[in-house]
Amino acid sequence: PGKGHGKLVQYDSIGQLLNNPPGEDVVVFLNTAEGDEDIPTYVKGVVLAHELPLLSHLGVRARQQGVIFACSDGAEAYDGLKSGLGGLWDQIVELEVQYNGLVSVKQGSLADAKTEAIAPDAEIQAVFDSSANQVMSCSSASESTCGAKASAAGEIETIAEVGGFAAPPGCAIPFGVMIEASKPSQAEYLKIAEKFDSSATDGTAAEKLSEEMRDFIKNKWTVPDQVVTDVQSRFEAQARIMVRSSANCEDLQKISGAGLYDSIANVMVGDAGAVREAISRVWQSLWTKRAALSRRSANLKHTDAAMGILVQQMVAGDYSFIAFSSNPISRDEDEVYVEMCIGMGETLASAGQPGTPYRLTINKVTKEVSVAALSSFSFALVPAKVEGEELERQTINYSEIPLHFDPEFRSKLVQRIADAVVALAEAKGCAQDVEGVVMNGAPEPDIHIVQARPMVLADE
Repeated sequence: PGKGHGKLVQYDSIGQLLNNPPGEDVVVFLNTAEGDEDIPTYVKGVVLAHELPLLSHLGVRARQQGVIFACSDGAEAYDGLKSGLGGLWDQIVELEVQYNGLVSVKQGSLADAKTEAIAPDAEIQAVFDSSANQVMSCSSASESTCGAKASAAGEIETIAEVGGFAAPPGCAIPFGVMIEASKPSQAEYLKIAEKFDSSATDGTAAEKLSEEMRDFIKNKWTVPDQVVTDVQSRFEAQARIMVRSSANCEDLQKISGAGLYDSIANVMVGDAGAVREAISRVWQSLWTKRAALSRRSANLKHTDAAMGILVQQMVAGDYSFIAFSSNPISRDEDEVYVEMCIGMGETLASAGQPGTPYRLTINKVTKEVSVAALSSFSFALVPAKVEGEELERQTINYSEIPLHFDPEFRSKLVQRIADAVVALAEAKGCAQDVEGVVMNGAPEPDIHIVQARPMVLADE
């Protein structure tokens, strides 16, 4: 919610916008979004033609950057808003989005549309600790050696003991492993990194150059056999694991970096080749187009970015959730905001299929649960049965989902999620953005917290 000012334009996607930068601040109508894009600093407002989880990576980044962002609940509403804009296209406008969901566009002024470059006050760790070069427990991981995500996993394990929730077992691969692997080809790596900054002048060039860098890492940086063996030794032979990014420029107090880097799901820990490939793919994700462009827009040196890795046993739950310990929409600190879906949480983090997640709030004082939306996704993402595949779609039958039809079950479950989220926020001393999984069971479902990071929101 709020107001944004800029030239009113329409693009098919953010990718098309990057390929044809307007050269001035814009309010953009977008036909489609994938949910994990980075938002250019000249975008001051977005109206999207379809639904998107509010806590998707794209939604989170919009709030962090102070970008006014509205999603349509259908083509009719989107087309209806566009049809009334008439001569406002290519003119300076004011986009206003209210808390009740009302969206309006009206004539603006050049004074309102002054460029307000977004310069994050967060700083990447210019110097990180690369002395550790062996797999370690999450409880031994620190932000300086393994990244904030891996370090937080160790803290979550400790808080879980008294917080009424579970934490998946895991381990951390420190920055030093990547640094050692990169040393033989360091000069060539620096050369390609410099080429990106000088030549990636639009989205197409950025994609080509970032792909070149990913191929370079894949072919030049070798994952040590001992690292693979050490990871395997920490899990049961038949376990499936999540291999998650833990970069030195994500999950920080003032910048989350949500969705910039890759996490690999459903990896068979007994397959050494699969473990090695997953680690390499996470290293390669330092150079997704969105990550490289995000670093450049924030004036962060590519060579200062390093990738640690968090490896966790995969929890294939019945539901997944993203929850904020303070409502990011209304800014009400007395409310916990929760979005949920059936199956794995990748549905929430992207816009891979049309539909709406469960959207719920709970008042911390009165314990009253409010339902803003029930889920409308047609498919759940579940671990693939075919070895080597990550996730597959499964049709949802909502008549079998108690979260959908049983208000008492829903309220009790949201209360338990809120209790876990509040416990994390209190233990860590700041509001938290939490990802977790619910496994149905008797006498009540089990709550598993897999990630937690500080909430990052633009100042009002």
